Amino acid sequence: MNVEEVGGLHCRVRRASETKGELLYVHGLGESGRCFEELMRETALGGWNQWVPDLPGYGLSPRPSRPLTFKQQSEGLDTWMRKAGIRSAVLMGHSMGGMLGQIFAESFPHRVRGFVNVEGNITLRDCTYSIQAVERNGKPLQQKDFIESEFPKFVERIAQKAKDDRAHRGYLHSLKLCDPASFHLNSQELVQLSQQGKLAARLAMLQRRFPVLYVAGSPSGVAPSSTQLLRNNRVPIEQISDSGHWPFLDQPDSFLRCLANFLHSL
Repeated sequence: MNVEEVGGLHCRVRRASETKGELLYVHGLGESGRCFEELMRETALGGWNQWVPDLPGYGLSPRPSRPLTFKQQSEGLDTWMRKAGIRSAVLMGHSMGGMLGQIFAESFPHRVRGFVNVEGNITLRDCTYSIQAVERNGKPLQQKDFIESEFPKFVERIAQKAKDDRAHRGYLHSLKLCDPASFHLNSQELVQLSQQGKLAARLAMLQRRFPVLYVAGSPSGVAPSSTQLLRNNRVPIEQISDSGHWPFLDQPDSFLRCLANFLHSL
């Protein structure tokens, strides 16, 4: 695995000598591509070119002068793929990356061979951390107040979780690098889109263009009401037992089998 600047973004890259295609990972809110490093090293994925950019405002990629909306991030990802020489890819998005990946797939379906949504938001109950960025005591939280007072408190809460949880230790490392303004804006969008209750139906619609899979952690991952909504809309679901919001870290072997089976089916 190499760390490179690709298309203006900090990017982790693993290139295969004889490739089956391109596999593009999209990280979550406050995260960076760091969370996928262990997965990238797995020999079962060695036949794929793997790309993990830090999104603008996250990780070690440059911070934009103003935080980018999901629509702007999606358009930027299309531009980034052209600069990277990627015509189409299997897209795997985690958490916020699942929603951003879904928006990208809706806007640029010709760029997508398949879509794996890992613990992406479906309903408002999935907004565990994003809701903390947009309201306090039931009242809207403005960006300035979030940056100055609430974001440091949020980082401290994650630091407490990191003492006993490996996934949160990695999350804390990335969280300290992210742009709080981007975190706040993207949290607002996550909450707004999740409360509409339409994301499962929209995800189901994508199956007309390419294969789709939703991967959920169990029992501590996405809300049960969200998995039921996905089933009601006939979205294929794989649940990774004994895992939470980061199933690829909590149960790497089970997750790898799930991902490898999906890639083999394309």
